[in-house]
Amino acid sequence: MLTRTRHVLAKTLLNQRLLMSEQLNKELLSIRKHFCVTSNLQATKIPGDDNGNILVYEGPLSSRIRHAKIFSLSSSAIGLAMQPVLYQKTLEAGTGLAVTIGGAVFLGFFTFVTPVLLHLVSRKYVTHLFYNPITEEFTASTYNLFLRPKVTTFKADDVTRPELPTMFASFYVRGKPMFADPENFTSLEVYKKMMGYDKPIDMKLSNKPAEIK
Repeated sequence: MLTRTRHVLAKTLLNQRLLMSEQLNKELLSIRKHFCVTSNLQATKIPGDDNGNILVYEGPLSSRIRHAKIFSLSSSAIGLAMQPVLYQKTLEAGTGLAVTIGGAVFLGFFTFVTPVLLHLVSRKYVTHLFYNPITEEFTASTYNLFLRPKVTTFKADDVTRPELPTMFASFYVRGKPMFADPENFTSLEVYKKMMGYDKPIDMKLSNKPAEIK
């Protein structure tokens, strides 16, 4: 009875891993098709690029981040696809259920943690930034977890500057941290406008007269 219960649990675990592997493989295949069909010039475009949007910034590390994410997702997909085979071989070798489940948890941890950690670090990195002089709107493109472009549209009034820029955030858009290297902007005037450096500095003192004691 105990042996049958172990086999049922192991079979359920294998089915779950197979289903997750199929979903991840489909997502990875979709990503590969997207980058194979899209040329480098088209990759820098966004919806509405024909409506006056001008490319004013391109992240120098965009291609490296893309390649690192592709490698990470591919490794996770391969590892996830191999797990059912490894579990089956482990069961056939006569190891206990506890060892099989422990190995599944260990391998699953590294399979999913690596892409997530990479995404947490790179999700703030702006790959492309567009500016529309007609609407005075900015459009920033970043990568999501599955390497799909995530577009954020904002105006200069939505931008706030951190007290001290860090390697993870050079400005905030409605509270959302983003990073873009100022040296890679094609227009210094556009960068000043986005960051609010073109606004006059308020040097007015308080109108309230000081109380004389």
